[in-house]
Amino acid sequence: EEAYFPVHSTGVQKDWQVLDESEGCLFAVVDHHQLNVTTATYQGESNLYVSGTHGRRFSISLRNVFFVRQSDRTLAADFVPLEAVRGVYLATEHIADRRISAAGYHRTMITFNKGGQWQMIPAPSAEATTCRRRDNCSLHLHLKVVDLRADVEPVLSAVHAPGIALATGATGQNLQLNAINNNVYLTQDGAVTWTKILDGPHRYAFANRGSIICVVPASGTLAVRWSTDYGASWRPVVPIT
Repeated sequence: EEAYFPVHSTGVQKDWQVLDESEGCLFAVVDHHQLNVTTATYQGESNLYVSGTHGRRFSISLRNVFFVRQSDRTLAADFVPLEAVRGVYLATEHIADRRISAAGYHRTMITFNKGGQWQMIPAPSAEATTCRRRDNCSLHLHLKVVDLRADVEPVLSAVHAPGIALATGATGQNLQLNAINNNVYLTQDGAVTWTKILDGPHRYAFANRGSIICVVPASGTLAVRWSTDYGASWRPVVPIT
């Protein structure tokens, strides 16, 4: 069957890829870029669309979603669901603002109603006095696209731990692409609020429905630690001899 998308300003729909098929409708990313023969550069945008219940007619959900083209030529958008929490998704938005960077910058957006509305993620309460939304400051998280040059862990959520997620990121006006500038954050309420639980990038995993968190520094000494109080305190893993 055919799929119907709104007419784009460029009149071009170069390629598209379905990203999510859950909850009775579809999310798809559409590449609207086209080659400018004068400047030899691609111009345009990649937008996120959401379908109706039959999965055929789409409407715009979020503009300028960051994506990469994979080796098999399919599109991989920086877009993830929060597992086991209905309607909650995160996406990386590309902002073409040359005042901050010649190539623009990236910021994390979140929706709690399956793409009906998107918003920035408020800073954790401990950082709220120095990171205010009125100053365009929010929490930015690394989702899943590795081409952002930061060797960090992506968002981790699981169906056996509803409402809980671990993520690597930082507060500010944009996503930090240097790994050392990122920290580890935790949510226990389905991404409504986040808490910084570790300074610096780490590898992480959780078990027992999220009640046990295990971490190791992303670089340096291999020191494995674990927590049973959602990152409030940490214990070293003692090897068995």
